[in-house]
Amino acid sequence: MRCPEDTPILIEGESECSACPEGTLFDQDGETCKKLEDFCESNRVVNVQTRKCECPKEKPFDNGNECVTCYLPRYWNHDTKSCENCALNHVYSTTSKKCERCPEDNPVLLEGDFQCSACPKDTLFDRES
Repeated sequence: MRCPEDTPILIEGESECSACPEGTLFDQDGETCKKLEDFCESNRVVNVQTRKCECPKEKPFDNGNECVTCYLPRYWNHDTKSCENCALNHVYSTTSKKCERCPEDNPVLLEGDFQCSACPKDTLFDRES
């Protein structure tokens, strides 16, 4: 007998099906009910609506092995699946979703900063060096 999706467990010795207990989800591979925290590998969490393992909101990026964070001024590269830095005097634009050169009036990006700055008083920026 095959049980329907909403009551996937066949009670042994009986001809009726039941739902998984609260806090568990049916694992089709193992044909058992698994605790939600044991359903996914690594640091992923299960989406009970789609029954798929996803990265949690606090670590939203998947590098292929685990879910990780990536904070500005760095950015997440979806092609390489890594958190990367923009080139020197470039800043990541959350609008255009790419690294952009600092503008002429604020040409310098100091290490660890999120925005481009003007040169200190009585100095000039040499874009060639």
